[in-house]
Amino acid sequence: MSQDDQKIIMVCYTTTRLRVPAIPCNRERCQACGAEVWVDATMRHDGCLCMESALREPEKLDFTPHPDVEATLRRYGMSDADIKRASEYGERILRGPRREG
Repeated sequence: MSQDDQKIIMVCYTTTRLRVPAIPCNRERCQACGAEVWVDATMRHDGCLCMESALREPEKLDFTPHPDVEATLRRYGMSDADIKRASEYGERILRGPRREG
């Protein structure tokens, strides 16, 4: 399957957890639960999930930042090292052990 054939689902922070996004964003609804989320305004995508919904089925997701998102982050001051750290953190959240409570 080519990259153009793949469906792009953004994993996003809710507007309640991230009150002011660091980059230009649009508000959308999580396709799983309907929570309002921030989505990169420059990124073409097919749908979005809030982080909580994404955590329910992490095996279905690849937490690799899309090149368009990386470009937006660079335009707004993040270095490649910052982007890598943020990506690794997101990956650990999705793949790490679940805490209850």
